[in-house]
Amino acid sequence: MEGIHKKEDSVRVQEGVPESAEALAAALCADYFRRERAIEEGTEPLRVRMEYEYLNRRIYTAAREICEKEEDALGFIEEIGAKRGYAKSRFTVSEKTYKVKKREVKLNILRRLYLLDEARLEKRKEEKP
Repeated sequence: MEGIHKKEDSVRVQEGVPESAEALAAALCADYFRRERAIEEGTEPLRVRMEYEYLNRRIYTAAREICEKEEDALGFIEEIGAKRGYAKSRFTVSEKTYKVKKREVKLNILRRLYLLDEARLEKRKEEKP
């Protein structure tokens, strides 16, 4: 058991969010549009479509809670999934605004999918020197 805790402690944590959670958010966003097409086509089994709908609704809702416009929400979903940064972004806002908004969208996606515990995140922020 001791080895498990050491490995967990060695994971880079940015703003209280484990690197693995960051990677999961990017992967789920990268697959968003494929799932959307599969939902529209209706060719997948019902159970699969239901899971796709659940994931995509939660991701879209999370992005829309941060972004006023639908096109911005979908744009951030795409850019998070592509791991695209400010330099190659399609957004025409300041770098700081872009980074803050993108980070908020990513964190909200993790929250809405119940992959990030808000209380733990706040506690980790308080513990930082």
